[in-house]
Amino acid sequence: MTTIKIIVFLSILQLTLITALGQCIFMVEKPGTITNLKYRAGDRIDLKTKTGDRFSGFINQIRDTAIVVNNNLIFNNDISIIFTRRVIFSMLSVAGTKGGLAYVGIDGINNLINN
Repeated sequence: MTTIKIIVFLSILQLTLITALGQCIFMVEKPGTITNLKYRAGDRIDLKTKTGDRFSGFINQIRDTAIVVNNNLIFNNDISIIFTRRVIFSMLSVAGTKGGLAYVGIDGINNLINN
């Protein structure tokens, strides 16, 4: 009889943890499309408000009508644009910068040796 009580208790505990995690998502939908963006606490976000202020950083907290980005409270109605990061372009940018620096360094060393 005690094993049944333990199983029921653990099942109820598991269900409450699943529902608690599901409520901490900040979801943004683009009007007229099916796509949406989902953000959780700790995710990186870049956004611009209606007043023209730009915020970039990590989401500290998600509330019902606002999010906290780097200890700045931003209401959902004040957000005008959310900038998404393109992973491929950022990787190519880093690779291009490092490759260019390596080329300049190798070319400089080669010119010192040959001249």
